[in-house]
Amino acid sequence: MGTRVCTALTLTALVHSWPFTVDRGVLTCHPPDWVTFTADGTEYALTDDARWLGHYQDVKAVLSPGYVPIDDQRQPVPVPISPRMVDRGRDLCPPTS
Repeated sequence: MGTRVCTALTLTALVHSWPFTVDRGVLTCHPPDWVTFTADGTEYALTDDARWLGHYQDVKAVLSPGYVPIDDQRQPVPVPISPRMVDRGRDLCPPTS
């Protein structure tokens, strides 16, 4: 079983759902279903298994900041990864038999 890689994803192509601080990257599936995003030479985990079992970098390092109100102040929080982004990565995984 090999790794399958998507063509480059870009901010321009996914402007309304782009959660990253970088403007491009590569979505990859590592069997069985670990999804990663590579930007500027670093591979980041988009799934828990990729983070804990695959030892890929924490994607929070390249997530855009979002904000939540706490006591009438905007507090920064990482923008969550869309389940659609993870599903798109899992679609790259080789079929299991």
